Amino acid sequence: MKNTFFILCAFLMSALIQAKEIKYATLNTKQESAIHTIPFSFFKVEDMPQRFMDSAINYKYNITSQQYDLSIKYVYRYNAQGNKTDEIQMSYNVILSKWDTVYKYVNIYDASGKILSNQIFYDSIPLQKSEYFYEGELVSYMIYSVWNVDASSWDYRKKGESEYDESARVKTYTDYTWDTTSASWLATSRDEYLYYKLNWFSNLTRSDWDAKSRSWVFNSKVDVSFDNNDNRNIEILSDWDTLHSRWDSHLKYDFTFNSNNDETSKTMYVWNSILGWQPDYKTEIQYFPNTRYTSSQSGYEWNGKLNQWDPLYKIEITNMENPDYEGISYNWSKETASWVPDFKYDLYFSELGTGLKDDVFSLKSCYPNPVKDRLYLYNAEGVDTVELVDTYGNILNKSVINGSIDVTGLQAGLYYVRWESSYSQSISKFVKQ
Repeated sequence: MKNTFFILCAFLMSALIQAKEIKYATLNTKQESAIHTIPFSFFKVEDMPQRFMDSAINYKYNITSQQYDLSIKYVYRYNAQGNKTDEIQMSYNVILSKWDTVYKYVNIYDASGKILSNQIFYDSIPLQKSEYFYEGELVSYMIYSVWNVDASSWDYRKKGESEYDESARVKTYTDYTWDTTSASWLATSRDEYLYYKLNWFSNLTRSDWDAKSRSWVFNSKVDVSFDNNDNRNIEILSDWDTLHSRWDSHLKYDFTFNSNNDETSKTMYVWNSILGWQPDYKTEIQYFPNTRYTSSQSGYEWNGKLNQWDPLYKIEITNMENPDYEGISYNWSKETASWVPDFKYDLYFSELGTGLKDDVFSLKSCYPNPVKDRLYLYNAEGVDTVELVDTYGNILNKSVINGSIDVTGLQAGLYYVRWESSYSQSISKFVKQ
């Protein structure tokens, strides 16, 4: 049976989002998994053994030195069921030459693997928490709370309540806010879903609760159409015009797909009352030949004066061996009419079986990779032995000093770092330049 994994490059797209103005946002369908980190572009992988992302390292391009500097790092831990238990976001401290933990996301599951809660910490200080409550196998409602530093306790903020149809699909999702005066939950908005097939919704309508009339009032909606291969090919976003009691469409997305039904483009149009639908923004996705591996993604904005698409950014996968994924993002410079490097990112994975101790899932990694002189080790705490091994299995005698190894004398090529404790073993690979 084929497994499709969506490998998320949060650090990269987060940086792109920060650098660009986000003009529009679509409605949150709440149809995906309960846990989200940061939304961004994905790399689609088919027919792969089960793999777990160990780490993701983001490098910022330094125009002065024309090199990539360490910037952001994500590390991940999993339990024996393969559920992600920890996600740690770190920022590189240039002065101290070390990674500083900024945010930590902690997920808690029950014995069957259902998510019970997830918490976010900032430098070990709790920030917010979401708790999930079930009826059978389905989430009945969730409660979102924030940490009150003065009272050293959690304060309610929001609640989300789901109702399902006979196919266990979300039929309505209602948002509530906590009212401290009445110490009760007050309804604020409601999403209603109509479905095309399976879990694909064809219509999502959002309404707001009007306290005066004590009724639900339309707010916005999304209408989705599908092609003959069940790919969504058009999305139209509309707002409710209260004055004229009608829906006014304002955004449209057109999608195209290849013969594998993989998305190849997404074009956004903005409604103009005189000219009709006008192009605004477009992304294009390309794949490596004869595979379903993404090779690049490009973004464009519409130039109405010249009646053409102007490039904005592109992301290219440059390596799929070591690290497991390596990509570089570029921004288009209008001044020089050329691509300017922006970020480089590395993704590392493990192919792990079942029945392994949790320690195996905690990250053991090394950087930079490739390396010229000194290799730095991450998460070596509790490890009895760290060994350098070449591709022939020979153990190289190298001392670990202050969490790093001098590899200046090694010949160029592929090597491994083997981490061993009394009950587990992990291996990281790196390239010596």
